[in-house]
Amino acid sequence: MKTWLASLLVLLVGCVTPGYVDDRPELPVTYSSRFGTVRLTEGGPQPAVVVLDGQAGGVAFVNDTHDEVYAIRFVGPALPDTDSAYARDFMTVGRVTFTPQPLRPGEVASVYLDGPGTYAFEVCASGRSAYRGQLRLASR
Repeated sequence: MKTWLASLLVLLVGCVTPGYVDDRPELPVTYSSRFGTVRLTEGGPQPAVVVLDGQAGGVAFVNDTHDEVYAIRFVGPALPDTDSAYARDFMTVGRVTFTPQPLRPGEVASVYLDGPGTYAFEVCASGRSAYRGQLRLASR
């Protein structure tokens, strides 16, 4: 219980810092399948914009750093499905979906997106500004 409360504190305090570390426009990476990967690096999420093909799909977040610990939260009205078999290490409280435990180096968390749309997320470490990203489901 204490661990996810600490993660929520990192999300609320660490991600609220004014401004963003990297605000440059990102070219989307389109996967021709319903599943994709976002690598969390020292420079932020790579890719920052992911487009999946289909009505539903999943994305795995992999902490690809040697010593950074990252928390992830989804912002906006559209929330991922945290109850599916694909979803791992995310929880929803009210309208906020987040990782209850920050991802340590090498760890993975995944979400399942149920329905076309744009899902905005933030990635942050304690004491840093947040990186922004988007997951998009392109319905056919």
